Amino acid sequence: ITWSEYQPIADLDGVYEATFIKDPDDGKYKVWYDRDTVLRYKESADGITWSTEQNISWTGGTKEWENAARYEPYVIKDGSTYKMYYQSATLVSGEGGDKRICYATSTDGIIWDNTANLGQVTFNGSATNNIILKIGSSGSWDDDSLYSLSVLKNSSNSYELWYGAQGGDNVNKIGYATSTNGTTWTKSDYSPL
Repeated sequence: ITWSEYQPIADLDGVYEATFIKDPDDGKYKVWYDRDTVLRYKESADGITWSTEQNISWTGGTKEWENAARYEPYVIKDGSTYKMYYQSATLVSGEGGDKRICYATSTDGIIWDNTANLGQVTFNGSATNNIILKIGSSGSWDDDSLYSLSVLKNSSNSYELWYGAQGGDNVNKIGYATSTNGTTWTKSDYSPL
Protein backbone atom coordinates (compact mmCIF):
# COMPACT_ATOMS: atom_id res chain seq x y z
CA ILE A 1 0.00 0.00 0.00
CA THR A 2 1.29 3.44 -0.91
CA TRP A 3 -0.01 6.40 1.10
CA SER A 4 -0.06 10.07 0.10
CA GLU A 5 0.10 12.72 2.79
CA TYR A 6 -2.20 15.72 2.60
CA GLN A 7 -2.55 18.78 4.75
CA PRO A 8 -4.68 18.50 7.90
CA ILE A 9 -8.40 18.95 7.41
CA ALA A 10 -9.13 22.65 7.83
CA ASP A 11 -10.73 23.71 11.09
CA LEU A 12 -10.37 20.40 12.89
CA ASP A 13 -7.97 21.65 15.56
CA GLY A 14 -9.04 20.60 19.03
CA VAL A 15 -11.15 17.71 17.72
CA TYR A 16 -11.48 14.46 19.66
CA GLU A 17 -12.62 10.96 18.74
CA ALA A 18 -13.61 11.49 15.10
CA THR A 19 -15.55 8.82 13.18
CA PHE A 20 -15.14 8.77 9.40
CA ILE A 21 -17.25 6.80 6.94
CA LYS A 22 -17.68 6.75 3.18
CA ASP A 23 -21.42 6.64 2.65
CA PRO A 24 -22.31 3.85 0.19
CA ASP A 25 -25.50 5.65 -0.88
CA ASP A 26 -24.14 9.06 -1.93
CA GLY A 27 -20.39 8.31 -2.08
CA LYS A 28 -19.54 11.19 0.28
CA TYR A 29 -17.02 11.04 3.08
CA LYS A 30 -18.59 12.01 6.40
CA VAL A 31 -17.08 12.76 9.78
CA TRP A 32 -18.62 13.18 13.23
CA TYR A 33 -16.53 14.43 16.14
CA ASP A 34 -16.62 16.39 19.34
CA ARG A 35 -15.10 19.76 19.96
CA ASP A 36 -15.61 21.30 23.39
CA THR A 37 -18.09 18.49 24.22
CA VAL A 38 -20.39 19.53 21.34
CA LEU A 39 -20.93 16.92 18.61
CA ARG A 40 -20.32 18.22 15.10
CA TYR A 41 -20.38 17.07 11.47
CA LYS A 42 -18.64 17.69 8.11
CA GLU A 43 -18.77 16.01 4.71
CA SER A 44 -16.60 15.84 1.62
CA ALA A 45 -16.84 14.61 -1.96
CA ASP A 46 -13.14 13.66 -2.10
CA GLY A 47 -12.04 13.20 1.52
CA ILE A 48 -9.71 16.21 1.27
CA THR A 49 -11.88 19.32 0.91
CA TRP A 50 -14.52 19.45 3.64
CA SER A 51 -17.78 21.36 4.14
CA THR A 52 -18.38 23.97 6.79
CA GLU A 53 -18.74 22.52 10.27
CA GLN A 54 -22.31 21.92 11.47
CA ASN A 55 -23.47 21.30 15.01
CA ILE A 56 -25.55 18.16 15.37
CA SER A 57 -29.11 18.72 16.58
CA TRP A 58 -31.21 16.43 18.76
CA THR A 59 -34.94 15.76 18.36
CA GLY A 60 -35.19 14.89 22.05
CA GLY A 61 -33.23 17.91 23.29
CA THR A 62 -30.79 17.45 26.13
CA LYS A 63 -31.66 14.60 28.45
CA GLU A 64 -30.91 14.56 32.18
CA TRP A 65 -28.21 11.89 31.73
CA GLU A 66 -26.37 13.99 29.12
CA ASN A 67 -26.85 17.51 30.49
CA ALA A 68 -23.12 18.08 31.10
CA ALA A 69 -21.80 16.75 27.78
CA ARG A 70 -22.14 14.47 24.77
CA TYR A 71 -18.84 13.35 23.28
CA GLU A 72 -16.79 10.63 21.57
CA PRO A 73 -19.33 9.70 18.87
CA TYR A 74 -19.01 6.47 16.92
CA VAL A 75 -21.25 6.28 13.84
CA ILE A 76 -22.15 3.41 11.54
CA LYS A 77 -24.59 3.36 8.65
CA ASP A 78 -27.02 0.46 8.79
CA GLY A 79 -29.19 0.38 5.67
CA SER A 80 -30.54 3.91 5.32
CA THR A 81 -30.13 4.71 9.04
CA TYR A 82 -27.12 6.28 10.71
CA LYS A 83 -26.59 4.88 14.20
CA MET A 84 -24.57 6.80 16.74
CA TYR A 85 -23.09 5.46 19.96
CA TYR A 86 -21.74 8.23 22.18
CA GLN A 87 -20.69 9.01 25.71
CA SER A 88 -22.65 11.27 27.99
CA ALA A 89 -21.94 13.05 31.24
CA THR A 90 -24.42 14.48 33.71
CA LEU A 91 -24.64 17.05 36.47
CA VAL A 92 -27.06 14.88 38.47
CA SER A 93 -25.65 14.26 41.93
CA GLY A 94 -24.38 10.70 42.40
CA GLU A 95 -24.55 9.96 38.66
CA GLY A 96 -21.63 12.13 37.44
CA GLY A 97 -18.62 11.15 35.39
CA ASP A 98 -18.02 9.19 32.21
CA LYS A 99 -20.37 6.43 33.20
CA ARG A 100 -22.61 5.67 30.24
CA ILE A 101 -22.82 5.05 26.50
CA CYS A 102 -25.96 6.24 24.69
CA TYR A 103 -27.62 5.54 21.34
CA ALA A 104 -29.28 7.74 18.71
CA THR A 105 -30.40 7.39 15.08
CA SER A 106 -30.57 9.72 12.09
CA THR A 107 -31.71 9.68 8.47
CA ASP A 108 -29.38 12.51 7.39
CA GLY A 109 -26.45 12.35 9.86
CA ILE A 110 -27.16 15.85 11.22
CA ILE A 111 -30.50 15.65 13.05
CA TRP A 112 -30.36 12.84 15.61
CA ASP A 113 -33.20 11.13 17.43
CA ASN A 114 -32.16 10.44 21.02
CA THR A 115 -35.69 9.68 22.23
CA ALA A 116 -35.50 5.88 22.17
CA ASN A 117 -36.59 4.43 25.50
CA LEU A 118 -34.50 1.29 25.59
CA GLY A 119 -35.30 0.33 29.19
CA GLN A 120 -31.92 -1.30 29.81
CA VAL A 121 -30.02 0.94 32.20
CA THR A 122 -31.39 2.67 35.27
CA PHE A 123 -30.47 6.33 35.61
CA ASN A 124 -31.64 8.36 38.60
CA GLY A 125 -34.31 5.74 39.37
CA SER A 126 -35.69 5.32 35.82
CA ALA A 127 -34.90 3.01 32.88
CA THR A 128 -36.76 5.28 30.42
CA ASN A 129 -33.72 6.43 28.46
CA ASN A 130 -31.42 5.75 25.48
CA ILE A 131 -28.49 4.44 27.54
CA ILE A 132 -27.08 1.14 26.22
CA LEU A 133 -24.18 0.57 28.60
CA LYS A 134 -23.00 1.88 31.96
CA ILE A 135 -20.12 1.33 34.33
CA GLY A 136 -19.90 -1.95 36.21
CA SER A 137 -20.97 -2.54 39.78
CA SER A 138 -18.75 -1.34 42.63
CA GLY A 139 -15.49 -3.27 42.78
CA SER A 140 -15.66 -4.48 39.16
CA TRP A 141 -12.90 -3.86 36.61
CA ASP A 142 -15.02 -1.14 34.87
CA ASP A 143 -16.66 0.58 37.86
CA ASP A 144 -15.13 4.04 37.28
CA SER A 145 -15.49 5.14 33.65
CA LEU A 146 -16.26 4.14 30.04
CA TYR A 147 -14.73 5.76 26.96
CA SER A 148 -13.35 5.33 23.41
CA LEU A 149 -15.81 2.95 21.81
CA SER A 150 -15.95 1.15 18.46
CA VAL A 151 -18.95 -0.70 17.01
CA LEU A 152 -19.11 -3.22 14.16
CA LYS A 153 -22.14 -4.70 12.47
CA ASN A 154 -21.29 -8.16 11.15
CA SER A 155 -22.60 -9.85 8.02
CA SER A 156 -24.70 -12.04 10.32
CA ASN A 157 -26.52 -8.85 11.48
CA SER A 158 -25.04 -9.10 14.94
CA TYR A 159 -23.10 -6.24 16.53
CA GLU A 160 -19.86 -6.06 18.49
CA LEU A 161 -18.73 -3.25 20.80
CA TRP A 162 -15.26 -2.59 22.17
CA TYR A 163 -14.85 0.12 24.78
CA GLY A 164 -12.21 1.53 27.07
CA ALA A 165 -12.87 1.37 30.80
CA GLN A 166 -11.28 1.98 34.16
CA GLY A 167 -11.94 0.59 37.58
CA GLY A 168 -10.82 1.77 40.98
CA ASP A 169 -7.22 0.78 40.13
CA ASN A 170 -7.14 3.55 37.44
CA VAL A 171 -5.76 1.08 34.88
CA ASN A 172 -7.08 1.40 31.32
CA LYS A 173 -8.64 -1.82 30.03
CA ILE A 174 -10.71 -2.86 27.02
CA GLY A 175 -14.19 -4.27 27.38
CA TYR A 176 -16.23 -6.21 24.85
CA ALA A 177 -20.01 -6.55 24.44
CA THR A 178 -22.33 -8.11 21.86
CA SER A 179 -25.82 -7.37 20.57
CA THR A 180 -28.32 -8.91 18.17
CA ASN A 181 -30.03 -5.60 17.38
CA GLY A 182 -27.51 -2.80 18.09
CA THR A 183 -29.41 -1.53 21.13
CA THR A 184 -29.51 -4.36 23.69
CA TRP A 185 -25.95 -5.21 24.75
CA THR A 186 -24.44 -7.98 26.84
CA LYS A 187 -21.01 -7.46 28.38
CA SER A 188 -18.74 -10.41 27.67
CA ASP A 189 -17.60 -12.70 30.48
CA TYR A 190 -14.16 -12.42 28.85
CA SER A 191 -13.89 -8.71 29.62
CA PRO A 192 -11.51 -7.13 30.17
CA LEU A 193 -9.69 -8.38 27.11
